[in-house]
Amino acid sequence: PAGRAVWMDVGVSVKLALPTGQRGPAPRAATGGSWSIELVAGNDSGSTSSATLGVSSLLTDRLAVAAPPSTSTPEVRIGLVDAAGRALAADLEPAGAMARSWNLTATAAHDGAVELSWPKLGRTLPSGLVVELTDLSSGQSVLLNSRGAYRYVAKAGEVRAFTLTTRTGHAARA
Repeated sequence: PAGRAVWMDVGVSVKLALPTGQRGPAPRAATGGSWSIELVAGNDSGSTSSATLGVSSLLTDRLAVAAPPSTSTPEVRIGLVDAAGRALAADLEPAGAMARSWNLTATAAHDGAVELSWPKLGRTLPSGLVVELTDLSSGQSVLLNSRGAYRYVAKAGEVRAFTLTTRTGHAARA
């Protein structure tokens, strides 16, 4: 849409080619091996931010979307963090192995409750995929497959670290 932008850190030199109206080959359709999760961080005043992770059968290499430069300090923020410590808005990997791991951080500008949720999870995950969020500060883990949110009390300016892992299994037995 007009007025929106996406920041990407692709790690290599790229050439951007915009379509000139000529039709090329039809884009590949995603297969059943594709899925994504939007994680939303929110607080009691209604402030929210989100980050997206997942896998796509359309990718041959990882696609890391850099977090846009911040022009203000949000009340609550969630973001993915790559191995080099860079903030990401989205991190998509090529389809393949079910066992994966992502690092996230959540930051609150004020003291108070922060809720991490995954409202659009629904039926987007492949059968047999167990998704677990671990709060590295408290050691508490929750299964996204069976809970709609995780809540904790943050101190002003606190940066809380999380790991989200996926593996094969059955959510009822995990």
